[in-house]
Amino acid sequence: MTESSILIVDDDAKLRKTLTDILKAKGYVTTAVATGEEALEKAEQEPPTVALIDLKLDDMSGLELMKRIKECYPETECIVLTGYATKESAIEAVNLGAYSYVQKPYDVDQLLITIQRALEKQWTEVALRKSEDRYRTVFNTTGTATVTIEEDTTISLANAEFERLSGYSKNEIEGKKSWTEFVVEEDLERMKEYHRARRIDETAAPGTYEFRFVDRHGTLKNILVILGMIPNTKKSVASLLDITARKQTQERFRSLIENSSDITQVVDAEGILTYVSPSVHRILGYKPEELIGKPSVEIVHPDDLPLVAKRFEEIFQNPDKPLITVCRCKHKDGTWRVLEGTSINHLDDPSVKGLISNTRDITERVRAEEAQKEYYRQLSILNNAGTSLAGTLDLEQIYRIAQEHVDRL
Repeated sequence: MTESSILIVDDDAKLRKTLTDILKAKGYVTTAVATGEEALEKAEQEPPTVALIDLKLDDMSGLELMKRIKECYPETECIVLTGYATKESAIEAVNLGAYSYVQKPYDVDQLLITIQRALEKQWTEVALRKSEDRYRTVFNTTGTATVTIEEDTTISLANAEFERLSGYSKNEIEGKKSWTEFVVEEDLERMKEYHRARRIDETAAPGTYEFRFVDRHGTLKNILVILGMIPNTKKSVASLLDITARKQTQERFRSLIENSSDITQVVDAEGILTYVSPSVHRILGYKPEELIGKPSVEIVHPDDLPLVAKRFEEIFQNPDKPLITVCRCKHKDGTWRVLEGTSINHLDDPSVKGLISNTRDITERVRAEEAQKEYYRQLSILNNAGTSLAGTLDLEQIYRIAQEHVDRL
């Protein structure tokens, strides 16, 4: 189609020439004919951008001509020119697809404005179609299962990844299935409410959340969905990521943590405990819920607080390096236990401050080490005493003194 080409259809030769001269002066490419049949022949050779059609022609009505042009060339904008316009004919023209109608004798400036607006409308629609084509290409080739959802919950578009996720073909999905058919019953009411609220106020429902998806074969899948409204519509676009494998790994990891003899804890950037494993009850006497949400240093011995704070900063300065901290923590019964923790910066996102620690109770080991040190200290004392007394005491006395020292240990 030639850009801004205008077809003039009028049985008045004088009017045809006048319009042709005016429009050519404005830079438009024009073709002028007297009958409907001639107009159809010209349109077949080169569909016009805009057709100016006289309502009364010798061989057919202007409305009939416009109807046939719109059927064959829907992008062509038609403007009806008539000196016999009635309310009924104007309504009929619009119903048949006319952009507008101009009554003779017409104001040239007004006619030019009407033509320009018709052209702008067409350019906008062409640009929109191109944009939609690009969107559809991205939609269909993205690596994530994606659907377009209507207000009545019908899935109007589904890409190849959604076909794979659901087990259904596009022909079985588009315009035929509701997204509600793919949701487990326990999650359905919550998601229906999100669907309703989102169309009133997009911020009234979460844009990202998890739910359980049921495919064609009844297989349950854990899904992370991201949703957004298409501007100026009641439609939404949803991208679905299958996180079933990740959830299974998380569950196995959680099972290992919760059955471990050591304490696993997660601390945020403010030093607040966001998770503590159940083993904390066996080691320190607290239930996890008694500690979660509180500062991690709340039960640390005051003398050990500077070391703990130093380690906290060192972990963030060296996010990939595990660091070991030994400190005393208060048991719920008021006694002190010695704990050794290996900590690393938050594993999910190193840019976010927060740490994960695996901590074990080494109280008995420390006591044993201290007892051993004391034992060797006493032996040293005994050895020195034996040397100094060797000249005044006999062997039996030295043995008795040594035995007394050992008994004290």
